[in-house]
Amino acid sequence: GYEYNFSKFMERFSVCFDGKSPTHVSILSGANDFTYGCTPEEVREWIEDDLEPMIRSIHAYDPEIRIMIAACQLGADQDAFGSSFGAWISSRQYNDSMRTMLKEVLRYYDNDEHKKESIYVVPIYAMLDTENGFSTVTEQIDSYSEETVERQTDALHPDAAGMNQVGDAFLGILELTR
Repeated sequence: GYEYNFSKFMERFSVCFDGKSPTHVSILSGANDFTYGCTPEEVREWIEDDLEPMIRSIHAYDPEIRIMIAACQLGADQDAFGSSFGAWISSRQYNDSMRTMLKEVLRYYDNDEHKKESIYVVPIYAMLDTENGFSTVTEQIDSYSEETVERQTDALHPDAAGMNQVGDAFLGILELTR
C-alpha cells in the first residue's frame, strides 16, 4: 500500500508555492492505470480506493482548492501504437479502455454535488484532435516506391498543437472557477 498525503507534498515542495496554498490541483488519470483494459467495476474500485483518498487528502489540506480531474484523452492511430508499444497493445484496446474509464469518471464526478465540492472533470478527451494532435513523420510507403505517407509516431503524448488543445480544456475549467 501507499499513503497519499497532500500535506507532506506541500511541505516538500513549499518553495514552489511561496508559502501559499495552490488554488487548483490537477490530477491526470487513466493512461497508466488502465492502459491494457478495464471494466466499469475496476474503474469504480479505482475511484474509491485511489482517486477519492487523493481528493480527500487535498481537501483536508485546504478545502478551498479546486480539483481538476483530467480524464485521459484517447490515443493516436494504430501506426503510433505499433511504433510506441509493438504488439503489446492496440489503439483500439487502449481507446476502448479510456472510454470505459471516462464514462465512469463522468458518471461519478460530473454532477452538481461534486462541483459544489470544487471537483471538476477537465474535458481533454473532447478537446484533443487525435487525428492532428500527435507528432508525425513522413516516410516512403515501401522501399520500392517514391510515394510517401504521413504516419503518427507517439501513441499517447500530444505534439505542440495537441498540447495547446489540452491547454484549452484546462483553461475552460480555470475560467469557470476563478
